[in-house]
Amino acid sequence: MSATDSSSTRSPLKGYSVWAFDPVTLRLAAAALPREISFPQALHGTLPPVLSHLAHMDVSPEKVLVSIDTGHLSWPESLHPEATEFIGYQGEEHYGVQLDEVEVAFIDGRPLTCLPMRTAAGDPLNLWVHELAEEPGEQLDGFELVTTARGLMEGWCSLSLNESMVVIPALQMSYHAEIHGLGVPTQQRFVIALDESGARVITEVLMCTGVPDFEAQPEPVVFGVCGPLMMWFSEKGADLPFTVQVSSGAAWLEPGQEVDLHGLDTPPCQDISPWMGPEISGQRSH
Repeated sequence: MSATDSSSTRSPLKGYSVWAFDPVTLRLAAAALPREISFPQALHGTLPPVLSHLAHMDVSPEKVLVSIDTGHLSWPESLHPEATEFIGYQGEEHYGVQLDEVEVAFIDGRPLTCLPMRTAAGDPLNLWVHELAEEPGEQLDGFELVTTARGLMEGWCSLSLNESMVVIPALQMSYHAEIHGLGVPTQQRFVIALDESGARVITEVLMCTGVPDFEAQPEPVVFGVCGPLMMWFSEKGADLPFTVQVSSGAAWLEPGQEVDLHGLDTPPCQDISPWMGPEISGQRSH
C-alpha cells in the first residue's frame, strides 16, 4: 500500500490487527548510509547497547539491511510463568501468560507494567505492556508510538506502583510496513513470539540507496480485558525503546495454539511483498 502523501507521518490501518515500528534498527541503518538523515526528536537519544550489539548489518552500494534477533528471552523463575486463559475485550477467549508479583501502575485506569527478562547471555532487558483505551483509528504514526513509549518509561518511577499477579496474551505474529518521509525507500518487518517459556523478536529494516531489493492473593491484572495492547522492549539507561508494537484482540492466540520461538524467522528480502501491511510513514524534522 502506498500513502497518497509521502510526507505524512500517518498510515492507513483499517483491517489490520498488528502494528509495529522500531527506532533502533532504523537509527543503526541510517548511520551506515552515505548521507545523513534528519530524524524527529522522538528518535534522538541513546541506543540500547545490548540490543545494538545483537545487530547484524549488510551494507552495499544499493542497500543497508539491519536485523536484530533477540534470541530466546527468558522470564525470571521468580515470576513463576505459566500458561493460562482469559477473556479479552472483544469477548473472545485467549491463551495467556500468567506472571507472579510484578509491579503494575494504572494510568487513567489502564494498567502499565515493566517485566524483567534476560537474553541467552544473561543480559537484562525489560518488556513493557500497556493497555490502551481503544484500538487505533484508521491511521497510526510510528514516531508518536515511540514518543508514547518513551514518556511512559520516563514517568514510571513517579507512578504509584503495586505488586500484582498479571496476565498478558501469548503472541505469534508478523508485520511488514513501508516508512515514508525519510528521503530513502525504507521498509521494516517484524516477527514476534511470546509464551510462558519466554519471548523472541526478529526485527529488520531495509533502506535502499539504489534499486530496492524488496495475604489473600489479589485478583491478577489481566492485560487485554478492556482494550488492545502496546508492547516494547527497553534497556536500563537507554532512551530508545526497541520494537514498539500494538496488537488488537484479533491478533492474539486462542487457547491451545502453539508458539514457536525457536523456528522464528523472517523471509528473504525478495519475498517481502506477501508481508505487506499498511505503511508507517515518517516525517523529517524541520
